[in-house]
Amino acid sequence: MRKILGSLLVAILTFADVNVTLSKTTLFVKEPLLVQLQYSDKEYEKLAWVKFAPKRSQDYEFYLLGKQIKDGRYTFTYLLFPVKSGQVSISYTLQYKKAAIEQIRRDILGTGYEQTEPLEGKVVTLEPQSSTIAVKPVKKVNLYGDFHLRIRVDKRSIKSYEPLYVSVSLQGIGYVPKVDNLLQVDGVKVLADKPQKKISFTPKGAKIDYRFNYAIVADSNFTIPSIKLTEFNYEKYKILSTAPVPIKVVAVKLVDAKDEPPKIEPTIHKMGAFFIYAAIFLAGILSGVLLYLLLRKKEIEDIVVADRKKLLALLVLRYPHCFKDVRAMLQNNANLLRAKWLIVKGLRKCKK
Repeated sequence: MRKILGSLLVAILTFADVNVTLSKTTLFVKEPLLVQLQYSDKEYEKLAWVKFAPKRSQDYEFYLLGKQIKDGRYTFTYLLFPVKSGQVSISYTLQYKKAAIEQIRRDILGTGYEQTEPLEGKVVTLEPQSSTIAVKPVKKVNLYGDFHLRIRVDKRSIKSYEPLYVSVSLQGIGYVPKVDNLLQVDGVKVLADKPQKKISFTPKGAKIDYRFNYAIVADSNFTIPSIKLTEFNYEKYKILSTAPVPIKVVAVKLVDAKDEPPKIEPTIHKMGAFFIYAAIFLAGILSGVLLYLLLRKKEIEDIVVADRKKLLALLVLRYPHCFKDVRAMLQNNANLLRAKWLIVKGLRKCKK
């Protein structure tokens, strides 16, 4: 049996060549490592397919960057991140399948039916010699790589209960950051959208572009605190931070006082308000909320006359546990009239 296995190994090595190249052998935890795997075969015309990759391990993560085939040489390029310190062994698996040349040509040039026929042949699995890398330890930080942290505030002065929109961006290249929320402000209402994350893998590491969008509602002055993240750029430790942003809040009343004279509005605005009331009236008949609408006239009026930003503020302050879907609609610039109709329709359920 040993003689048979030995003969088989000699036969494989005669026709095949395997080569593994690493961009470095000493690196830090979560530092990108470029691994290039090459396989060539003199009988490449008989190859049906080739698979070549590192083995899964808890010691590292890897991602395929590309695959090239030229004149019987298969080149696989992987991006690998060691996630533990010490001596780390990287093992590999090579698989290929050979078939008769006539079968391969028929599979390529034949009809669609013939392409679905499995090619006869034997799958060969090899385990090339593993690689060993020395991984240096790193203190626990938020980011591994070279990143930039920025904050953008749409204005520095707002009216009370008017949403303030804040955007925080994190961009750079390195190990994929695991962060989901970067902004916390005490004493105010903070609404967070789902983070927008773009990730692409390059030979230098994972290129990321994270966007975190927030809406803040307050009734008094406040300060957006500094956001701080620790970073190791594979040479030294750094602290990324944003400057504190003071926000002035101008107190205003959401609706006119009863003893104040009514606003003078153009006739066309009054007609528009009339049609809005009529639409809500009809919706009330259909949904059974007409009686409730009449009893809570002032509350309904606040909703009807509010613009998009003021309506969002009303939802946050008056109904913090209801209308999450409507809040999302408003933030995505959905139809304002439909949003108001859904609020009026759902008021009774929200009050229970």
